[in-house]
Amino acid sequence: MAADLEYVGFWLRVGAALIDTILSTVILLPLLHLIYDGHEATATWAWHDPMSYLLQGGNLFSWSDVLDLLIMAAGVVAFWIARQATPGKMIIGARIVDADSGAKPTSRQLIARYLGYYVSILPLCLGLLWVAFDPRKQGWHDKLAGTVVVRSKLHGRAAVGVQGGPMIRVSHLTKKFGDFTAVDDVSFAVAAGEIFAFLGPNGAGKTTTIKMLTTLLSPTSGTLEIDGMNPAANQHAVAAALRHRIPGSQPRSGVDRLGKPRTARRAVSRTP
Repeated sequence: MAADLEYVGFWLRVGAALIDTILSTVILLPLLHLIYDGHEATATWAWHDPMSYLLQGGNLFSWSDVLDLLIMAAGVVAFWIARQATPGKMIIGARIVDADSGAKPTSRQLIARYLGYYVSILPLCLGLLWVAFDPRKQGWHDKLAGTVVVRSKLHGRAAVGVQGGPMIRVSHLTKKFGDFTAVDDVSFAVAAGEIFAFLGPNGAGKTTTIKMLTTLLSPTSGTLEIDGMNPAANQHAVAAALRHRIPGSQPRSGVDRLGKPRTARRAVSRTP
């Protein structure tokens, strides 16, 4: 894990779940009342995870509760995919990352993590309580999905954005040329200021990976981030971020200080 991050423990995560519960109750209870046409409305909403649902007294014995759970599942996973966190986690500056690489988890991992909540809950919530004793603060759902919950040691909402995250984040990157796979499901993360060795034999895909990071090639699948940005969609912003993060760095001859192309100049030696 990057030196500027820390694992998020049990009580902070309970607090995040309570925040989600309060937000959903205040915002969605009137709407749910209308949906159920004046009948008893549960206060479940898409920001919830199953832990929040139990805190609010939800059960699985009616079709309305089943509908609530489906809405809840879609909403939670959508938030995880978009922001790596529900609003409660965002408020405490936490996010979900891949346990091995520190990169953004795949959609498959996040769906598995959500389903893993039920594995954590059913045996008297033992899988949730596990967070309090685990060295990496993982619940059983985290272990099943291969994820951890982290936040910046500086804390605050900024930890869910660019600040506090890796400078370079590569997640399940793959590049194919026809039937040939040059880069096969590569994931890694590099913290700002970290010395990172990218080693491998000839033909391992090192150059291809660098070319994808520098937008010379497009990946077949997977995601790339530099300072929280997609280099293919934010070339100028990424160039500026790299120059800001690397003291004394200078732009190449074909790019000015704003990251815009310019006409290369050539020094001419004059003789008197």
